[in-house]
Amino acid sequence: MFCAMLLVIWLDEFVDVPYLFFGSPSTPFRMAEYIFETATCTIVGLVIIGSTILYLRKNEKIERFIRVCAWCRKIKLDNQWIPMESFLEKKYTLKSSHGICLDCLEKAKAETLD
Repeated sequence: MFCAMLLVIWLDEFVDVPYLFFGSPSTPFRMAEYIFETATCTIVGLVIIGSTILYLRKNEKIERFIRVCAWCRKIKLDNQWIPMESFLEKKYTLKSSHGICLDCLEKAKAETLD
């Protein structure tokens, strides 16, 4: 699409498309305008394409399957079973912290009172 936009910019400057097809007043060729529009479109295109590639690479990591032990919840990484906290730190450089959800809190309270 960015190449199509560049083509339209170039046709407008070199051929004067609005004059040829729509009967607009003829405009002179302006090299500065041509260079500015081409550079702007190219920079915007490169930024968008670059950020899209980075986004897709990041999502590619997340979309892969993770093998989790059904009993102890350890995760298989490079043929080793490691705790989830270690997995998050090694694979994604994320730190984890522990807490207790409301369901488990209620369950712990009930067990304590029994």
